[in-house]
Amino acid sequence: MGSLVTFYEWNTPCSGYQPESVGNWHIKKREIKSGTTMVVDAMSMDAVLFPKAVTVTILREGERDKNDTESVWMSDTPMEYFKAWELVARSHGNVLVGGLGLGLFIHLLRNRKDIGTITVIEKSPEVVQLVSKYLPKDIEIICGDFMQEIFNLEEAEREFDTVIADMWKNDAEEDFISDCRGVMDDCYPCATQLFWAVQKDIDDEVSRYAIHSLKGEELSRFESSAMDIVRG
Repeated sequence: MGSLVTFYEWNTPCSGYQPESVGNWHIKKREIKSGTTMVVDAMSMDAVLFPKAVTVTILREGERDKNDTESVWMSDTPMEYFKAWELVARSHGNVLVGGLGLGLFIHLLRNRKDIGTITVIEKSPEVVQLVSKYLPKDIEIICGDFMQEIFNLEEAEREFDTVIADMWKNDAEEDFISDCRGVMDDCYPCATQLFWAVQKDIDDEVSRYAIHSLKGEELSRFESSAMDIVRG
């Protein structure tokens, strides 16, 4: 194992959320037992260790008391918290977020004093009702489908410098992400585009494309510089 960080407590902006249900959606608490190690793979951390029991907050769809992982849409575990911070660190200007979840992205973005407006598109009115009360008052929430509402915003000449897709679709994830990238390219091609959970794969794809596009003398200089870095 690589870097292992110990946390004796765990508190996030979602820790103060109270258990509640609206329709088929639920905010619940889950105890993480003492001695638990959780994978993070973000912010230069491979995993975290909790020597004492801690509590995390989860957003679940479906049966309230079910304990399966498939119906959990979001939680504030270290993996999700620190991966969100990685994308927040790359954000700038006016930000559009697709997907509300527990609102973790919103809290972290608002901690950045240099971030301008924050607009969220969320499909579920139940999620909006559950979570909006905990968000900063200056956040704009649009209840609707991301694929349509982003076009409406573009037609209204709304400007965004960063677009974050914090959405998930288990049954067709690859096609769904591809569709998201397509509408983001159509509406906000100059914005920084960031994607929850698959950003590393996208970054790797962009890097491979950039390397393959190098030719002749440019490629030789890149390979020479890379070897110098490896040699130290």
